[in-house]
Amino acid sequence: MRAKQFITELADWPYDFKVWSYGDDSTAYEFTTDAGNKYVVDIATLDMDGDRGVKVDFGLLTGETKHQGVTMSSFNSDVTGTGDAARVFSTVRDIVWKSINKSYPPTHHKRKPVKYIVFAGKDADPSRVRLYQRIARNSAKYFPGFQLTSAVQTEVAPDVSGIQWTLTRNNQKP
Repeated sequence: MRAKQFITELADWPYDFKVWSYGDDSTAYEFTTDAGNKYVVDIATLDMDGDRGVKVDFGLLTGETKHQGVTMSSFNSDVTGTGDAARVFSTVRDIVWKSINKSYPPTHHKRKPVKYIVFAGKDADPSRVRLYQRIARNSAKYFPGFQLTSAVQTEVAPDVSGIQWTLTRNNQKP
């Protein structure tokens, strides 16, 4: 699929999703593709100089284990080659947008508005980095009212270098 076509389809056709788990600082969502692949999207709340931000991580669910009665999950955030990237990214974008604008899940209705969206890509995954760069540069299309304010080289996981992008809500209503 060509990059321009992929970007065009990004916001067009998300899968249905549901809240998987939530707490005070994080909400996880899950969705299943037509091929039966389960994905998890984690949206963690960040305090960024007194303003509320969210950090977005997602990946293919690869397993679950029980530890002291608690289900622990693992997911692969690398490019998976499942052939459904446009709908997966469309769903992630839909989850993020609804999460930050609809006080979703409803128990979080008293939180202050999200000012920042943060996401990162590993240097070892150049195709995803290029996609994230396009999404960040076109942030107004996918996240109306937000603009790219930062793209920095950093450690995105222990001993893993990459780029972290920050989108900031401008003063306009979305």
